[in-house]
Amino acid sequence: MQLSFAALDQCASGPCQNGGVCIDGYNSFTCNCSSVPFGGLFCEQPPCNTTSCYSPSNLQLEIGVIGNTASYPIRIIGAASTLPTSASLSIQVFVPHTSSGDLVITLTDPDNNSLDLTFLAGGLISNVYNGVIFQDNAQALVLSTAFNETFITALVPAGPLAAFRGQTLSGLWTLTVTDLIFQDSGYLNQWGINIDCKDHTFLNFFLFISFSFILLFFSSSSDFCCCNRH
Repeated sequence: MQLSFAALDQCASGPCQNGGVCIDGYNSFTCNCSSVPFGGLFCEQPPCNTTSCYSPSNLQLEIGVIGNTASYPIRIIGAASTLPTSASLSIQVFVPHTSSGDLVITLTDPDNNSLDLTFLAGGLISNVYNGVIFQDNAQALVLSTAFNETFITALVPAGPLAAFRGQTLSGLWTLTVTDLIFQDSGYLNQWGINIDCKDHTFLNFFLFISFSFILLFFSSSSDFCCCNRH
């Protein structure tokens, strides 16, 4: 007797929302949100057009098996096509984990340029990355800090976030957390991206001479800001 097994179509129930395209996998599926103005695992999250964009706070995406990966995309719609060269990014992550040094946390921009925020740093200390902010001007470098049970609120990432300046702003930004060591476990609960546009005001002088009167006009203009204020 010959047995045959029909593969179940994981997309049959239509799990992807707002026109997202479902890609069937082995006992899993992926929602491709690249062609729709939404983010999230199921293309369920509306786009963000402010300077502070966060995922939902209760994701609870498990990270517990060696090689196990959790990721969540946020769609940003900016006023600028690229991130201004004067802007700076900071990334906040909420990743409770019983052995923080097991983790690689990576940020990927809309053009698929990736940068490691941390790479197997944190030792056996738990919850190093549960609420931490990665920013280029922090005092402690993630790759050279001797971690202990004292929570550090801000860390310099493994790769400079300034590398994203001049790159595409609008689109899907994805945070990915990978556990590379066996035994311990944790979750990706939430993450967010904050953009400091560094507005500057310039004073422009226009001098007009007419009928022996000297008229001095002042006008101010703001440096281009990438998103709306939150």
